[in-house]
Amino acid sequence: MALSGCSAVTLWIFSPILSFAMSTKDSTRAQITTTFAFTTINGGVKDNVLPNSASVTLNSRILPGHTLDDVLAYIKKVVNDPQVKVEVMYSNEASAISSTDSEGYNVIHHTVKQIYPEAIVIPGLLIGGTDTKWYGELCDDVYRFVPSFLSPEDIKMFHGHDELITVKNFEQTVNSSTI
Repeated sequence: MALSGCSAVTLWIFSPILSFAMSTKDSTRAQITTTFAFTTINGGVKDNVLPNSASVTLNSRILPGHTLDDVLAYIKKVVNDPQVKVEVMYSNEASAISSTDSEGYNVIHHTVKQIYPEAIVIPGLLIGGTDTKWYGELCDDVYRFVPSFLSPEDIKMFHGHDELITVKNFEQTVNSSTI
């Protein structure tokens, strides 16, 4: 079992508390909900002239268990204006949830424990887009393993100005990839 010592009852009791705690921080909120971010806004070209049209691009990362149809229904409900046209430019459904009872997960679990015996290995959600979306039809489970130690400050640098990871994290990622 992936979470030895944790029963379904324990998880059931603490799930609301954990979800609340995660919802209060930018660095963990995207792990528990579908996210939305306005990435581009286009409209007029002059300060004193109303534009004929305006557009926004809304990027959404869909939480496993939610669908593109769920996201579209939510957007239309929030906008609530028949004059606003909602158009999908491109999309991917949420990633499938991979098993923690598989050989692949067990290999990751045991390898991490060999290198970092004090580590607590638990499944999680990698919120960044990866090329693994192409493997979903080829195998039952796809694991997005990132062997880095990221602080809340490190996470804030993702997709921002001067995006970077520390030299130490880069070394850990490279060294873990050669195991």
